[in-house]
Amino acid sequence: GHDPPFEPKNESKARYYNNVTIPRPKTATERHWRDMPHFFNDGNEGRRRWENRFDRRRYQDSIKDLYRMATEVDFAVGEIISLLKEQGVYNKTILIFTTDNGNMHGEHGLAEKWYPYEESIR
Repeated sequence: GHDPPFEPKNESKARYYNNVTIPRPKTATERHWRDMPHFFNDGNEGRRRWENRFDRRRYQDSIKDLYRMATEVDFAVGEIISLLKEQGVYNKTILIFTTDNGNMHGEHGLAEKWYPYEESIR
């Protein structure tokens, strides 16, 4: 399988979240992974993606990149709102935000959004 790239802009990498440590999820432990049902094994796609993104060596870089991209979306929405106000149509405009379900960020030793855990459905 191929993981899609999660790359924020270079300026976001240089500017955001560099001097912070983002805590790992409480359930991002080997014990939580091993307590999964028997059909969750190391060939599981969510586990494979976890290894590529959220293991101890990669967690900080991966989660910070995700946070940086969310910050980029916030900035873009701010730009849209500024333009709507500048054009005098902000109070006549409805902004609708939608997304799909949440994503695992290492919880239970998994990545992605295919699992019936609270972290994946928020």
